[in-house]
Amino acid sequence: MGINKSSVIKGIVIVAVVSTIPTVLESVKYYVFGIWRGNMEPGPDDFIFGALYSISVTVSIYTGCTVIIHWLNQRIPWKNNVVKRLSLGSLLIFGYASLIQVLVIYAFSYAPCFRSIEITASFLFENIVFGNTITLIVITIIEGKYFFNQWKESLVVAEKLKGESLKSQYNSLKSQLDPHFLFNSLNVLSSLIRKDAAKAELFVDDFAKVYRYVLEVKNEMVVKLRSEIDFLEAFVNLQKIRFGDGLHVQIDLPSDSLHAYVPPLSLQELVSNAIKHNTVDEEKPLLVKVEVEDGFLVVKNNLQLRQEEVSSTGLGLENLEKRYQLISDRLPEFKVMNHTFMAKIPLLKEE
Repeated sequence: MGINKSSVIKGIVIVAVVSTIPTVLESVKYYVFGIWRGNMEPGPDDFIFGALYSISVTVSIYTGCTVIIHWLNQRIPWKNNVVKRLSLGSLLIFGYASLIQVLVIYAFSYAPCFRSIEITASFLFENIVFGNTITLIVITIIEGKYFFNQWKESLVVAEKLKGESLKSQYNSLKSQLDPHFLFNSLNVLSSLIRKDAAKAELFVDDFAKVYRYVLEVKNEMVVKLRSEIDFLEAFVNLQKIRFGDGLHVQIDLPSDSLHAYVPPLSLQELVSNAIKHNTVDEEKPLLVKVEVEDGFLVVKNNLQLRQEEVSSTGLGLENLEKRYQLISDRLPEFKVMNHTFMAKIPLLKEE
């Protein structure tokens, strides 16, 4: 990745403006309050010289340090190279800063429009120490900005990976639904073929319509409750081919709840679970009620458990609970109370 030119230009402008502040303050102190710490009374050119010198040094240091740090980030990143990066970085940056200051000092000392400056070893040393102090501040800001940006990018990447992982897990769970739904439906069809061939044929026709919805929502994490209710009604009609008046499903939902969201095929799974584990007979009907209660969709049925062993994959309610774990901080609740099995699944809002 190359250097962001607009960011560098913006930094240069800021550094240039900030570097003139000491000179401006000295001018104010002298011309307004008459305060001056030097032995000679300064002239306007001294203040101009001071401002230009500060700008030249700070801008040169900032620009050079930016290039050096960018090069180091590309060739010797901090990760796994801390000692080498610190050693080489310090040598290059402070060596560059010292050289720049010497060059700027000599350049200004020979400028015809300014007073001649006596360049001594102590003068150079003081300026280099001062300049390197500025350099330390500059690279701290540059490196701090770099680490902050890296931290933000790592958060974005981590969040993206987390999202992809959750989506992968969710898709894996959903992939269990197709065979699970198909397994239960084939069991029903098998039973009908033995009892009533005409009903079995009708069941196959309606099953094709119902399964179309299963295919339509296979890539969705959540669907509107209205769609699930329409699908549930079609699914119940399918089951009535087999059970007739032995199955009663009452749906009593406020209209505003139909805009909420639930995982696809969740209602069908809950009703299918009730049918699978209970006796369904015209003399002993199974009553399933679908209601809304305190932000939950409630599906409950009277308990009349089958005596015979039930063929099951065991994936239904467990699958639904795991899917909720991936998309919500609220989980389904399953309990038996007063001879009634109750399943409560959270209604979700669109993010």
